[in-house]
Amino acid sequence: MLFDAKEDRYQFVGIIGRGIHMDANKGYMVRFLNGNDKKFVIPVYQRAYSWKKGDCELLLSDLESVYEKGSQTHFFGSIVYVANNLAGYTEYIIIDGQQRITTVSLLLLAIRNYLTNSPREGVSINTKKITTAYLTDEYAEDEKKLKLKLIEGDDYAYDQLISNSKPVSMNIFRVKNT
Repeated sequence: MLFDAKEDRYQFVGIIGRGIHMDANKGYMVRFLNGNDKKFVIPVYQRAYSWKKGDCELLLSDLESVYEKGSQTHFFGSIVYVANNLAGYTEYIIIDGQQRITTVSLLLLAIRNYLTNSPREGVSINTKKITTAYLTDEYAEDEKKLKLKLIEGDDYAYDQLISNSKPVSMNIFRVKNT
């Protein structure tokens, strides 16, 4: 995969078959997101984040059911990516699963903000760890330390949510996507 700076897009280059392979592995979403040496990039050709309130409510209902049944896992669907080992970190170009990764990141952000603003006695969730392990890379050299790089309009709104820890007006999405 190459980044074409003139076209501001990623290009897939190669011959399908010899030398190109795909591995399928079972994994856990939070373990996939965890680590300071990872960046997740949603390519510009992917659609904007489109989950609605009903989609999020369904996910929350599924997660509540998992908890109530005492299950240890929930199937989030597959994530298809190309991993590029760069100087000091691995960049994951997300081919399929960007909506799920974004939603899980937003869910982690909401948990962090809720517990920061309304601390609960007896709750042992480390909000600083949510930020440093799953949402940002504190050791990143660039100004934006976000681990998830969304497409242009979504990226701005996500950055505002992470840095301000408060809701962002829906007008941001409309203005930035036009």
